[in-house]
Amino acid sequence: MADLIFFQPQYVGDSIVLTLNFFQSDGVTPQNMTGNQVGWTIKLSPSDTDASAIFSKDVAGGSSGVIDLSNYTGTKNDNVTLIPAGTYYYDIKIWNASNFRSNLIAGTLVISQSTTQRAIP
Repeated sequence: MADLIFFQPQYVGDSIVLTLNFFQSDGVTPQNMTGNQVGWTIKLSPSDTDASAIFSKDVAGGSSGVIDLSNYTGTKNDNVTLIPAGTYYYDIKIWNASNFRSNLIAGTLVISQSTTQRAIP
């Protein structure tokens, strides 16, 4: 499967910025996402349980149509920068106000070892 988001490997310790913009059918007007939830999950295997995911983030939608799934500092499950080098499986799903779930995108995420290990020079 060709990955539609991560065309190049990411590197251990780097921040991954992932912002999704939702638009109405005209492709210009932002879609009001109030009442929706968008979730990003990264696992070692697609069949792993959600509880064993190495990263997960859920974000409530708002009126701007913008969902920011970027990583933040925190626990292992809320910080992509703590994921070791390897190949992982991810998906991004959306739940509407009635909890109807749809898959937005799925693929593989390659995280390569970084030469530089220090967080701040």
